[in-house]
Amino acid sequence: MIASLLFLALFFGMVVVLPILVVSLVFRVALGVLLLPFHLLGAVLRVFFGLAGGLFRLFFGAAGLLAFAVAALFFLVFLPLLPFFIIVGGIWLVARAVRPARTARVVAF
Repeated sequence: MIASLLFLALFFGMVVVLPILVVSLVFRVALGVLLLPFHLLGAVLRVFFGLAGGLFRLFFGAAGLLAFAVAALFFLVFLPLLPFFIIVGGIWLVARAVRPARTARVVAF
């Protein structure tokens, strides 16, 4: 009795479940073949944009480092000279204010 029930369960599994598994496998393969160009395109775009992003990261990283170096050089060189610039600028403003204004010439053709 148990053997016949076991045989019936195996027969049911072979008749019902096995075709469902085969149909599922066929659908998966068909869908995979149908979507294969999109997977390939996605892989190509991922590689392209990955390389482009790496190059942009390298370029802007170098640009930021260069900007930092220029700013540091500017502050290291010109910050100690700032009092002299202020004094010379004040003298120039006073000299410019004391100088007589130019008169405008009227040129007739």
